[in-house]
Amino acid sequence: FDMSYPSWATAPDIEFQAQDECDFIMGEFVWTGFDYLGEPTPYAREWPSRSSYFGIIDLAGIPKDRFYLYQSRWSGRDVIHLMPHWTWPGMEGQTVQVQCYTNHRHAQLFVNGKSCGSKSHYRKNKVLESSYRFHWPAVVYEPGELKVVVYDQDGNAIGERRIVTA
Repeated sequence: FDMSYPSWATAPDIEFQAQDECDFIMGEFVWTGFDYLGEPTPYAREWPSRSSYFGIIDLAGIPKDRFYLYQSRWSGRDVIHLMPHWTWPGMEGQTVQVQCYTNHRHAQLFVNGKSCGSKSHYRKNKVLESSYRFHWPAVVYEPGELKVVVYDQDGNAIGERRIVTA
């Protein structure tokens, strides 16, 4: 869930919070935007590792989940990205972490039409008090449909994303 990083770096959420708290910070530089050959990190001891895997976009040019976290922060686009996949054979009845990257302030998660709870971002003095992602740490897995619905400040549904079991 994009919370791993090398010892010399930080998670995006920590950087975002620093930007929100400090008016003098104009932006950030991300190393790396694209995965690249060489510097096999974080898998330096495993073979046949040959790439740095911390990019926002993979070696083939395909956006990773983290791409949508940055997009929700940096762009004016409507962003709703739900993860992970929803195909977990043999995990029926066990819990799975679910996250949503979005630039909307309120979201509700559903599994097969049943609510798993709502989350909200809110600001207190210019600082986002909640995380920069919506996180449901213990969603009971059952095959079917995972859906997140996002809402405006008046409680009106304004978008959704669905993932179904393969």
